[in-house]
Amino acid sequence: MDVDRILASVCAAQHGAAARRQLLGLGVDRQKLSTRIRRGQLEEVTPRVVKQAGSPATDAQRLMVAVLDSGPGAIVSHETAAAWWGLTGRRLVGITVAVERNRRPAGRLMCEVRLATVIPPQHRKKHFGVPVASPALTLFQLAGQTPTDRLALLVDRAWSMRLTSGAELDQLMERLARRGRNGITRMREVLGERGPGYVPPQSNLEARALEILRGASHHIRSQVDIGGDVWTGRVDFVVEDRLVVEVQSERYHSSLSDRTRDAERRIALERAGFAVVEVWDHDIFYSPWAVTERVREALSAT
Repeated sequence: MDVDRILASVCAAQHGAAARRQLLGLGVDRQKLSTRIRRGQLEEVTPRVVKQAGSPATDAQRLMVAVLDSGPGAIVSHETAAAWWGLTGRRLVGITVAVERNRRPAGRLMCEVRLATVIPPQHRKKHFGVPVASPALTLFQLAGQTPTDRLALLVDRAWSMRLTSGAELDQLMERLARRGRNGITRMREVLGERGPGYVPPQSNLEARALEILRGASHHIRSQVDIGGDVWTGRVDFVVEDRLVVEVQSERYHSSLSDRTRDAERRIALERAGFAVVEVWDHDIFYSPWAVTERVREALSAT
C-alpha cells in the first residue's frame, strides 16, 4: 500500500486535511499515521483530524477541519454557512456545523454543533470544496434566531445572487413545516410578503431602499415592468400599485444626459397613471427617515 499517495490524495481534496476515520477506512493504520506525525509529514489538529504539514492555513481549511472533526455527515451551517456563501459580508470567526441527531458527535469539538432533525440530501452542498448547507436551508436555519427584517434582507440577497429561488424556498418550507421547525412562522411571513412573480432587489442600494420602504407600506413590488402594449420601462419599486419609487445614485444619475433621460422617463410614467418619487443614495444611507416621509407624503397625495 502506498500510504503517502493515499494521504496526498485525501488531503488534496479537503484543503490539506483528513479525518483519521477516513484514512483508517482506506487501510492506513494508526501506526503509520503516528510515524508520519513524528516525522513532521502530518500535524495533529484535533484528536480526530490531521493535516499536511505546511498546507496553507486558510478559512476553507478551518471549515474543513471543523466538519471532519464533527463526524460523518456534518456540514457547515447557520451564520457560518451564510458567511461562506457570501450573504453576510462577515469574516469567519466562530464556526457552526450541523449534524443529524442520529449522528450525535462525541467528545470535545472545536466548533459549535447544532443537532438537526433532518438535513435533506439535496440541501447538502459543497462550496469551494467544503460541505455546507444549501443557501435555502441556511436561511431556514437562521429563521429561528434572526429578526424578521434581517431575515428578509438575507432572503432577498440570496435570491438576487441566484443562490436560491422562491420556488425552492416554498418547497423547502412545505417539507420543514411538517416537522415543526423553529422559525417557520417568521419565514412564512417573509415569503408571504413576496408572493408570485416577486423580483428581489438587484443591488445593495436597492436592498437598503426596500428595507426603508417597508416602513411606509406593506405592499411593495420591486423591478416591475410598466406599460401595456407599449413598454414604458422597468422601475425599481411600485408602492401600493400607484406610486413609483426610483432609486438614484450620484454616480449614475448626476450628469446632464442622465437627468434629461430621467425626466423623460418620469413624464412617461406619470402619463401611465403613476406618481413618481426619486430617492437618492445619500438619503438612503444617511437620512432614511426622509425617504420614508417622502413616500408617505406621495401616497397621501395620490
